[in-house]
Amino acid sequence: MQEFKPAHLEDNPDKSKAMIAFIKEKFPHISDDEVADMMADARIGDVFMNDTYTVIVRDAEIFVKDFPEMIWISIKRNDRQPIHDWRDLQDIKNIFAGEENEAVELYPANTRVVDTANQYHIWAFKSTKAVFPFGFPKGFTDYTPEKSTGAIQRPKT
Repeated sequence: MQEFKPAHLEDNPDKSKAMIAFIKEKFPHISDDEVADMMADARIGDVFMNDTYTVIVRDAEIFVKDFPEMIWISIKRNDRQPIHDWRDLQDIKNIFAGEENEAVELYPANTRVVDTANQYHIWAFKSTKAVFPFGFPKGFTDYTPEKSTGAIQRPKT
């Protein structure tokens, strides 16, 4: 994966107006002040880019309450195409949260789904001591392309 470099998102007033209108349409009960706060919160964070991805990293305190400290890693492809290359997302998690920090990509209840931009969200613990109470107890990888089980795995690059 190409190295990430610090970047800045450009302000686009027309895009901001469209986003505000979208939020107001989808969530009419939210006040104009709350929408402005949401827009401001979405812009707070460190932005990084490489040839393929834009990543925003920020503390997750506005999203996570009564839980170990976390960071929010927002990932999108620069060409806005969908992604789900697990290894790329794992590499991005390792770069921005740490190799031994646990993280999840949440598949929420439908009432909490945010799906507007082929953008992916990873929630990572800040501490390597915090672990989720689920998952495999020990890791194992096998990058052998052809297995006797018939499973297909691409080689590690």
